[in-house]
Amino acid sequence: MPCSSARVTMWILGTIVHTSRCTEQFGAQVDVEAALPEQGLSCHARDGYDLSGDAAYVWGLNFHVTSTAACCRACAAHARVCSQAGSRGATFWTAPQARCSGRRNACNAWVFCAGTPSTSGAEQRCFSYDVHNHTRGECWLKHEPNPANPIAAGPILPLAMRTAPRKKQPWAVARRIWPWPVPQNISWQSGILAPRAAQVWSTTRQPGWYERFCRRHGPC
Repeated sequence: MPCSSARVTMWILGTIVHTSRCTEQFGAQVDVEAALPEQGLSCHARDGYDLSGDAAYVWGLNFHVTSTAACCRACAAHARVCSQAGSRGATFWTAPQARCSGRRNACNAWVFCAGTPSTSGAEQRCFSYDVHNHTRGECWLKHEPNPANPIAAGPILPLAMRTAPRKKQPWAVARRIWPWPVPQNISWQSGILAPRAAQVWSTTRQPGWYERFCRRHGPC
């Protein structure tokens, strides 16, 4: 049985408790591919989640990488370089946009657009309830204030949300941006940069837009 079809989650009081062996396999594979130079550091990658965070240091719209592991490596590089005093303008990655802002901040969360292979024509795209055209390879470098219990959309969008008229959905995504049906599975991949033994992803809270929709138009 493919790992993706064996994903198991438990819902407890509005949160998701991660119990899947697939989660561990996916995370371990990303760690192997990322090969972070910092000993004992992990990407803590999760497939099918879109981490919100409380800050986006680098916007993925203008920052693309080749893989999930590369996005994690970029986050680690940002943390390594941009947290230093006098780092303003310093390059932490090969892309032209990969320069430190000057604020001593450090990425500890990342989000990667992996494409939507389940939807014909959207293989190189990722759905999101916003105004942007998201393309495969986007890498968002963020800060997550609560690694043990982060806010993240996923792993699926409920049927009531996907089939509601677009004007009633959390954001009325224009059909010129996303002409296909809203997908069930979140196509984003996310991770939290932390020591391997750190308590991360213990539970997941859904974003505010998700909760508001479910209160008004549920059940979800």
